[in-house]
Amino acid sequence: RLTTWFEYCIKELLHHLHKDAVQNIKFCFTRTRATNYGPGQTVDLLMELLKKLKIDLLETEDSFEQNTFYFDNEAFRYLALKNNGIKVANREEKSYTHSWDQSVEETFRLFGEIMKLKGHSTERTISLNRARKIVIKISRPLANITDAINKTIKELEILKKKAENLDLETNKLMPDLYLRIFDIRKMELRRPRTVCTHKKCTNNLNNQTVETEPCYKQVCCEPCYLDYIGVSPETTDDIRLKLCWSMSPSGKCKRCKHSYKHHMHIKCDYKISMKTIRNEKTNESLQKNKSLLDSNRDILEEQEKLLVELKHERDDITIAIAKFDSFLKENSVLPYNDSFGKPRRNENRLDTEEAYADSKLKGKKNVDQMPHLEQQDKDNRPDTGQAYADSKLKGKKNVDQMPHLEHQEQEDKDNRPD
Repeated sequence: RLTTWFEYCIKELLHHLHKDAVQNIKFCFTRTRATNYGPGQTVDLLMELLKKLKIDLLETEDSFEQNTFYFDNEAFRYLALKNNGIKVANREEKSYTHSWDQSVEETFRLFGEIMKLKGHSTERTISLNRARKIVIKISRPLANITDAINKTIKELEILKKKAENLDLETNKLMPDLYLRIFDIRKMELRRPRTVCTHKKCTNNLNNQTVETEPCYKQVCCEPCYLDYIGVSPETTDDIRLKLCWSMSPSGKCKRCKHSYKHHMHIKCDYKISMKTIRNEKTNESLQKNKSLLDSNRDILEEQEKLLVELKHERDDITIAIAKFDSFLKENSVLPYNDSFGKPRRNENRLDTEEAYADSKLKGKKNVDQMPHLEQQDKDNRPDTGQAYADSKLKGKKNVDQMPHLEHQEQEDKDNRPD
């Protein structure tokens, strides 16, 4: 069966190779005595996998003959037995001899085919693996920066909500910042005056009134000279007030029609006006809110600036990954191993492969939007040596253009052990 393990192992070998090395791949099969030194079921599985990967090494009869070799290690067992003095039957010795001759023949055939191959520069494969390591390395900062962006966005939402609440509280406090109070001013009179103290003749003070008015709006006699006969000031129900010229013989005022009992002499007047003062308690709360708003605004600006910088770094990393991904796609047999259910002992390595795959998907949009990464027309593609030189130059340029990650470098520095 084409198991996940088998698929993973083949892909793991292929994805480390430069595409120019594909024609130099040879398949050697061991323990082939059981299949009469020929292809067994494994070849069918291998051909199925290679066909899925679009690698045509075993498609034709000639290519199949040139790229497959069959060995068996029973001849080595025979030598081990012989050297240790263990005798074997003649029939078995013939079988071992046949196995030895077959393996020797296949070995010489393998070396013969290898001698015909065009040499492959290992530097090309090294460049691919170096690019892949860089992608895996910068995938971690990408994840960290993405996490930092999400946290910063949440922090900004909290700060904006706090600012809104402070604004609402400030708007509620503003109407209470200033208070309107009555301001009473006393004015001495040169001569006494007779005023009516009846409720209809006195001022009904109203907080909404802004005009300046006397306390006793009804002045019945001014000036009044009854002080010479001892009329007490600020005293009502003084019978001597009946002698005031403003009083009728019945004791009622000619002006206000109220009894003399409601009248009195005053020697000073009180002017009442509305005065606006600041509510210190409210002002203190407003100042506190203002201080909090200023502090919140400063933090908000810093967080917004940080968010812009983080997004810029994320975009730089995404573009860098996209460039390296394009480089890998153009030059490697397989950009990455996408097999699932890999062995546990390779778990760490596979995690990095999956991280690379995620980064590849994230950078795909950037790749599509980058005109200089478009694949050249196959008809105009240069020769292999020139293509390698171009890809090498492109890979070097990508390395030189690696983004400077200020925030990630600071995080690494903070987390570095003493």
